[in-house]
Amino acid sequence: MSTAFNTYLSYPLRALRSLILHSASFVFGISDVYVYSKKIHSYVPPSTYIERQKLFIKFVELELMRVHGSNIRIKDFDLGNQAVCNIVDHHDILNHPLFLSPNIVGNLSRFFEISKKSKAIISITDSGLSVSHFGNRRSLKFKDTHLRLFTHKMRNINIYSSPTHNTFNLGRQIRKYTKNKKEAIFIDTIEEILHKYAEKPHINSYIDQVSLTNRYLWKKLFDEKIRSNVPELFQIPGESIATSLLATYLEQPNHIFSKILFDEDTRNLVVKLFSGIDGCWHPNLEHGTHFFWAIDAVQKAQRLRIEGNNLVSLDESIRIPLTKENILNSLKHKKIYPNLFLVYSVLIFYCGIKPLVGGRSRECISLMKEQWQKIVLPEEAAFIKRIETDNLVQVGTFYKYALDIIYEGGLGLKDIKKLEARRKAQVWMSQKL
Repeated sequence: MSTAFNTYLSYPLRALRSLILHSASFVFGISDVYVYSKKIHSYVPPSTYIERQKLFIKFVELELMRVHGSNIRIKDFDLGNQAVCNIVDHHDILNHPLFLSPNIVGNLSRFFEISKKSKAIISITDSGLSVSHFGNRRSLKFKDTHLRLFTHKMRNINIYSSPTHNTFNLGRQIRKYTKNKKEAIFIDTIEEILHKYAEKPHINSYIDQVSLTNRYLWKKLFDEKIRSNVPELFQIPGESIATSLLATYLEQPNHIFSKILFDEDTRNLVVKLFSGIDGCWHPNLEHGTHFFWAIDAVQKAQRLRIEGNNLVSLDESIRIPLTKENILNSLKHKKIYPNLFLVYSVLIFYCGIKPLVGGRSRECISLMKEQWQKIVLPEEAAFIKRIETDNLVQVGTFYKYALDIIYEGGLGLKDIKKLEARRKAQVWMSQKL
């Protein structure tokens, strides 16, 4: 379907269409999740990408050390294929069923591999969201009850730029809805975990708080009998890694990203080619933003548009000159952060990371792939053409929310074996819509 037509479809219709098409192709293309997860990790990038990924790996390690402890070293973990990453996750407390399956589907074969090192998964997440994003909607769901993490007044707070959050009152909330002492005590325990990671001395942001909390909760999603086989989960905001890489790239005047941002002719071409693609920007900026999102005084993300050689917010309260110094300084102080065009472009189309996709990310990355081949030299375009953008891992295979799964003892081997049957059932229902 054309980008132009896609623009005029409502968000719910586009999301529903993508879910149906992606689930169908996934099920009928692969018959076994274990074999599929093993296959998608067989990727061997060209030497050009391998060289570029060295800096990516360096910044991943620095991020892990900063958040999880200075003793963390990538060499101490079995990460599987480091050139393959899930990019579907939202960077928030584990909750919605749609965001539980990707790291299982994408890594199931690794659950049962024997390794001399501790196994771990690197997941590149989207933190450029408000706390009201559809996966959590400011809350954690337990027993059909939404336990609010953020108040209504805080609904527009941006996850990437938010400081730590430590006011939950989950125990008080659950006792309004149930007299079951076991359920109430369980939620008390969850609240203690949230407080524990929010109060770590070196943690001063919500994204870091989420990274630590999810590393703990991820293991609890699985039954004790198989928990030791489950790799650790390290979630890293794509905006953070892209910012670190851009800070290096933009110091080079002839780098492709310097040209995209600071050369007017290249910039105008890119704005034209990528207009209308989800994750980039739409013609009148009813969706998306030009290259970066800005953070205003109340921690809300603001769209930016190109106006001459400036990035300007729609209400004109924010104006950032498009110079290396201003962009790097704004990134450093979290006044702006990269949009998905820059995140995906840096990680996938420049570093050659193979993305594991879901939802509408498969479609938008495929469209971006086509356009990227038009703005680079033929040799680079040939590399980009080989990047696979259809490795679906988000298929809605679990019907329960994270806290319900943990409360009931975690996913066992039987639950994991049902992945294929649940996916087929989902496709059958999609065909009836």
